[in-house]
Amino acid sequence: MSRATRYVARLLCWAFVALAVAPAFAQINYPNFSSSAGLNLVGTAQVTANRLRLTENRMNQQGAAWYSTKQNLTYGFSTTFQFQFTSPSPEDGFGYGLAFHVQNVAATLNVNEKGGAGTLTVSIATFFQLPEGNYTNVVAIYLNGELVDAVSLFPNTIDVTDQQVHTARVDYAGGWLTVSVDGEAIMALVIDLASAGVLDSSGSAWVGFSARTVLPYQNNDVLSWSLTAFAAPARTLIILGDNPYEGVSVSAPADLANTGNGVTPFVRVYPAGAAISLTAATLSSDGNEFEKWQIDDDDYTGDPELQITLDDNHIATAVYESTKAPVWDTGAPHTVLSSGNEVYLGYISGNYSTTMPQRWSAIPFRIPAGGAVISQVDANWFIVDGYQGTEVRYIIWRRTGLNRPVDGDQVAQGVLGPYTAGVDDPRIPGGENWLHRYSGLNLFLPEGDYYLTIYSAGTTFSALAWLTGADMQPADVEQDFMWRSAQFPNPGFEQYAPASIQPKAGQDPKDRWNCAFVLYGKLAVIRGSITLGDYSGDPSLIPISVRLRKQGGSEQTRTIYTDRNGNYSLWVEPGTYEVSFKANHWLRVNLAGVTLGLAEEVSGQDATLTNGDIDGDNEVTLFDFGELVSAFGSMPGDENWNPNADLDGDEEVTLFDFGILVQNFGAIGDE
Repeated sequence: MSRATRYVARLLCWAFVALAVAPAFAQINYPNFSSSAGLNLVGTAQVTANRLRLTENRMNQQGAAWYSTKQNLTYGFSTTFQFQFTSPSPEDGFGYGLAFHVQNVAATLNVNEKGGAGTLTVSIATFFQLPEGNYTNVVAIYLNGELVDAVSLFPNTIDVTDQQVHTARVDYAGGWLTVSVDGEAIMALVIDLASAGVLDSSGSAWVGFSARTVLPYQNNDVLSWSLTAFAAPARTLIILGDNPYEGVSVSAPADLANTGNGVTPFVRVYPAGAAISLTAATLSSDGNEFEKWQIDDDDYTGDPELQITLDDNHIATAVYESTKAPVWDTGAPHTVLSSGNEVYLGYISGNYSTTMPQRWSAIPFRIPAGGAVISQVDANWFIVDGYQGTEVRYIIWRRTGLNRPVDGDQVAQGVLGPYTAGVDDPRIPGGENWLHRYSGLNLFLPEGDYYLTIYSAGTTFSALAWLTGADMQPADVEQDFMWRSAQFPNPGFEQYAPASIQPKAGQDPKDRWNCAFVLYGKLAVIRGSITLGDYSGDPSLIPISVRLRKQGGSEQTRTIYTDRNGNYSLWVEPGTYEVSFKANHWLRVNLAGVTLGLAEEVSGQDATLTNGDIDGDNEVTLFDFGELVSAFGSMPGDENWNPNADLDGDEEVTLFDFGILVQNFGAIGDE
């Protein structure tokens, strides 16, 4: 499980009352380990070079360190620590890693990375064993020595075996245990430490760390550590971003651990009943636009500012609308056979040597009728050790049939972005960092046939490995070879099809030459405001059904939310539309002849919706009067409560609602 909890609560009080959150005082605070004061060191554990070293990089070590005073964890805790794994065994690689424990056994317990009876264990594993195999770079949770859950860090583009300093945070509040690494929420689950025997009768336990080595080994170090035990009931707020591959920035007040703003996914812990305001960025880093907030998977508001009262644990998700659509997609990379071995194969691209200064590939694509404004390029490639460049560049070539590109065919070239590790591609099994997303482009390409080249640049010799095996290229642009250059323009691109590269059984042989990339074209956008007539409530909480009828094309329906001022955005393909708006107890309004060109923004598309359609038939009639009479005098929680009869949004069906219905009686909405 990653980026979301398996358990979500459903009770939420929406009354927003100002309540300041005072960060709790950290009862345990080691900015470094210049001294072992306050610690019980067990086994091989020692304090050296301002760090807590649980084991040295030697075989058959086992050590632990416990804070000497039990902590009262009745209401939960938040702990943060920096850790580092260094100098692994040259023959066997990394050992087991280290673990944080909460335990009710003894202040001198020397326990392994799985814990035991009376322990909660959060293991950061550099070597993790399961019956089906061994894994690295895993976070695992054990309760009383039994595995509860485990998750790989690779999909989060975190690698604790890189011998760098990393930061872990463990929170326990309201019955939810959450684990974050390097600021990213990794896992969350429901655990009752008291009933599990981890806390004593007073709600207290020892807290600390342990590690061990066997044949594989490393230095297992903790560099800093703080722990705050909560003095009153607290609640967990998990903040997620629904935006492909990219975290989004969210402003949040300081929590009980004195941390606030973050990039999703992240966790904050606040006092029970605290009124919290979160503000999502209007635009994500990859150019997508804020659409709405969800609470526990339910749509809530279209305003970037979310106000929530934490009477329970919750998951808040900032959802973003894509401002782009795929124009060309070659598909995900797949394994091929190279010298008889099944591998993910990447073609070197860059200044690889003095004899190959332009080691490039040219992959065909097509821009459809009307052209496209390319705003983003996704490409799958991996780093070539020893050949790291500083930037990734592109060339787009004019293509004639499938003839080779020559000097003069260049139609566009420039920098895509820095040469860095990518992120996990969910289309590829396992964890990797091969997907690179380059946004912020604004490149117009007219309808036509092209080739794409990407390559590393910026140092004397630099290269990337562009992954092949993509399986979505149309047959009319596939070849039995790849156009590859070593030097350009002379001799330029030549046919490349070494016999050592072969398809797997059942694989299209031409997929061997298809490198993986996606081109995204910027969509057009309709902007305006929607006024909900005769309504005093918050318009951002009202779902609005939008029907889009494209002239000479298809019809689609979306549900949108406005911000608190009624403003909305609709990202669409170019064309001419009838745009239709309908909300719960309001009549439909159509806007005809809304025309957008390529990547164009059309604003001022405003609509005012007439109130009173309680039964949703797009007319205000006696049937609506009957619905109002049935709900008259009711409030939320009453047996006869009907939210659609609360026309003015004051959470009570009264004569004011009756007045609105009378005022608009007989009105009919647009078809």
